[in-house]
Amino acid sequence: QLMENGVWTAYALDGLRSLAELLEGCRGDTPSDLALRGAICGALYQLVKPRRHGTLQTAACQTLETVQPESVVLLITEALHIGRLPEDALWTSCTVLETLVEKDARMASVFIARGGCHLLVRMLSRDAPQGFDGQDLRRAIASLVVTLADACPEAVQAFRSAGASKVLLEEGLKGDGADVEAAMWAIGAIDGLDTVLQAMRASGPVKPKVLLGGSAALTTCAFKASDREELQKLPAAIVLLLEIITNPGDEAKLQRVAVKALGCTLAALTPHAPPGHVPDVDRGVEALIQQLLQCPNKAKEAAEEAYKETWWNGDDGNDGYDVPVAPVAQAAAEAIGRIALTTSQWRPVLHRCSMEALLGWIRSGVPDRKLHKYLFWAAAAMSGM
Repeated sequence: QLMENGVWTAYALDGLRSLAELLEGCRGDTPSDLALRGAICGALYQLVKPRRHGTLQTAACQTLETVQPESVVLLITEALHIGRLPEDALWTSCTVLETLVEKDARMASVFIARGGCHLLVRMLSRDAPQGFDGQDLRRAIASLVVTLADACPEAVQAFRSAGASKVLLEEGLKGDGADVEAAMWAIGAIDGLDTVLQAMRASGPVKPKVLLGGSAALTTCAFKASDREELQKLPAAIVLLLEIITNPGDEAKLQRVAVKALGCTLAALTPHAPPGHVPDVDRGVEALIQQLLQCPNKAKEAAEEAYKETWWNGDDGNDGYDVPVAPVAQAAAEAIGRIALTTSQWRPVLHRCSMEALLGWIRSGVPDRKLHKYLFWAAAAMSGM
């Protein structure tokens, strides 16, 4: 605490310049140097993230709008170059960088120009603890990789040059939690659909989180698919997603995420594949319709139970009508609506095969606001409205 207070005192005297001088003076490997570098990273985190009232940090620091984001990025990057940071300091560094890049995409170029992509790969391969203990850090690294790749096209090539996909496959998939999902998303952002499908085939049968993260990554890959080469790869994704939807296992969210990914994949392909021309596309659309043909009675019962539970637990601001009781049907309705909206050739088929099912869900009285929004939207899109 004394060291943290000293860092904030230095910041109060001369802002980020003081922190830069402190960082320059603690490049050694002594315990005090390591602790001071960690305290500097913690201070930068407090500058960027919302702060608690009544603390020394609140009194000493400015808002993000009055801090130079580029200077914060440079300080964090320099701290990472020095290395030997505690795990919590590595996590706060990733969080600071992601926050700044989300607010200003130009900060991605600042970080990348100073070897940031190689630093993250090194961090994942050498510094992140194995097993459960390193889950939060591995997730933060993978999330930052995705944010950088989205913000700056140069980041993708930089990560490829640094061997990021290989390290993500070897180190990022060792756990069994949200870090694995984030790693799959990062692999998709760097290497695209082929590598994601390979990882899902290789590791998915024993790691449901790989399938969950991979399905989310396929959604992004399908959104970005534009040229002929990318579109020709998408039927392979349909085949795998249909297998997951048929047998989702015990992972609660997997079927919903797979249906959403299937919908995005079909929305990219159906403008180029009229009904009856590509068997995998036809099978995919049929699978979406099948999700809506399931009886809504169970969903209605689940909604009633959710309403009772929220009522019994007291007034928490949730009246039970915002609980997603039919997430798979909602994802299917959203996908069907998107296909109908963008591809006129599919509208008659969708109208003939799924309109009655949509109306059945609407009439069922299932109290799920978001579900009803997509049901009505899909019905309108199929009607050409």
